[in-house]
Formats: sequence, structure tokens, C-alpha cells
Amino acid sequence: MVETDFIPEDALQSIARQIGFEITSLAEPEFLSSIEIELAETLQFWVLSAEPGEQGIGNSLAHLLQPTGRWHHQIKFNGAAAAFARSSEPDEDSDQWVLCELFISPFAERIARGIDQIEHLESNNSIVRLFIAPAYKIHALWLVNQDETSQVLVIDRPEEFIELPTNRLVDSRNFLAAVSSLHDIVGISYAR
Repeated sequence: MVETDFIPEDALQSIARQIGFEITSLAEPEFLSSIEIELAETLQFWVLSAEPGEQGIGNSLAHLLQPTGRWHHQIKFNGAAAAFARSSEPDEDSDQWVLCELFISPFAERIARGIDQIEHLESNNSIVRLFIAPAYKIHALWLVNQDETSQVLVIDRPEEFIELPTNRLVDSRNFLAAVSSLHDIVGISYAR
């Protein structure tokens, strides 16, 4: 398994119980009773809070990414990534971890492929995190090395961003340079 940020075992057990309860609303009981469900990798979830162009691409990715207080959990059905969940850390009002999102989605398989790719690296002493760049609809794995350098493996991005390779490990500075050349994704626009 890849090395990830520490999450207490009792938190994982609590999240697994919540997933077990909630997953019955996503799939038929006959299906669920015929499969083995496993909580797999758990990654700290970060967000690219500023556009690289605003902060200057000379900044490191570590200065531009912010923790969300959420965690991403891969879920396997019969050994294959088929779902994912997101949980939130305890806050000042509660000491409980809370399940926030649960999806059966092919996105889980894309993340699993990225994790598999990282696991096969010859020397991998990195902590792996998941991040999103909402302005660009990019999801990526962030490998933080012990020497404070980092790499990025883009999992998902809009098709038109061909200058940003997917499923290929790139230095974080090269990632930021590529992202700074992209345009923001525009939602619904109205002609005036």
C-alpha cells in the first residue's frame, strides 16, 4: 500500500460502520450480500485554493494546496475499486468522524489505477494525498517527498486540457506551469 497521512484506527472503524449502514441505500441488498466489501486506501483530501497564475508559478504546490479537513476512502467490491467515500474530521463541536459522501462510481477505479502506478515506483518514500483544483475540474494524486519536493499524477481532467497529461507522474512545478496556462472551466453562461 502507498504511504498516507495518519488516521486513527478507531476513526477508520467508525467510517467503515457508517459506510456499511449507508451503502444499503445505493445498491440492492441481493447484490451487497453477494460481494465482499473492503475499505481500502484512505487519503487526506486537499484543494488547490488559488489559481497558480494569481500566486505565481514559482510557488511550490505545498503553498497553494490547503487541507479540506476531509478524507477520501477507496472502497473495493470483490477486490476491485468500485466506490469511494469522503469523511470529515472531528471539529470543536464533536469528537466524531462523519461520513459526508458515498458514491458507487468509476472514478474510484481511476484513483485505484493511479495508486497502483505509484506503488510500482522503485523508490517511493512519499506521502500520497488526493487533491482537487475546482476551477479546472482536475483531480490528482500529490506525492510529497521527504526532501519537500513533490510530484503530481493527474487522475481526471477535462478532455480539452490536452497539455496536462493524465496517469503520468510530473514534477509539481511542471504541473503548476501547465495549469497556469489553462482557462477556468465556465459553468452556465447566459447571452445578454
